[in-house]
Amino acid sequence: MKALIVSTVGTTAFTNPYVDSIPANNLRRWANQDARCFAADGILELALADEIVRVWGVVRGKGGQVPAEIASLAGLLGWCEVTPGDGSRFVFVASDTSQGKAAARVNLLAFRRIFKMCACAADAEGQCAHIKLESLPGVQPKDHQKFAKGVKRLRDVMLTHRAEFREGAPMEHRLVMNVTGGYKGLVPWAAEYARVLEFWVAYLYEESEHLIFKNPEADSVAIPEK
Repeated sequence: MKALIVSTVGTTAFTNPYVDSIPANNLRRWANQDARCFAADGILELALADEIVRVWGVVRGKGGQVPAEIASLAGLLGWCEVTPGDGSRFVFVASDTSQGKAAARVNLLAFRRIFKMCACAADAEGQCAHIKLESLPGVQPKDHQKFAKGVKRLRDVMLTHRAEFREGAPMEHRLVMNVTGGYKGLVPWAAEYARVLEFWVAYLYEESEHLIFKNPEADSVAIPEK
């Protein structure tokens, strides 16, 4: 089934256990930078994405060894019955911090390489017509007023990508707001926007391998069998 999956992205790409086991010293040191003085590096982002792909090949989604965003998307591909080349779209939404934007790029690059959902020629950040990167200006951990203003940008992102997706989507398709990654403060807004815009809400429950879903048309939570 063709799907649009919008995922908020946190920084587990830099905090999961695999980071401390990265063989390359320069990559490990870069990934372990303090978030307050994080310096983005396109070459090292590619290298970290490669490391996530390597770890995924060994452990898949088990044990919280890979970024939560990647593990949740693996489950969502199955739940939505998405197949490579079916025209589904994926949007990675970053916070307004250097580390947050780098984490979104790393997740996007790793997602492309692991799941191979389209055959498009991608740009330097891994973006193409089917896989996009967005950010939320003002969404950061220090200034609550900027956060409150910036979070409203999420609705615009969802609206824009829903409109573009529906232009060529069949009658039967799925819209999903994946809130597994990102600041917990985003969740109330994301859930409300999802309800209004008819997106399912999906969340990979903490350290488990189970997704929890909220139906936009009912006040109920679905926990599908594995």
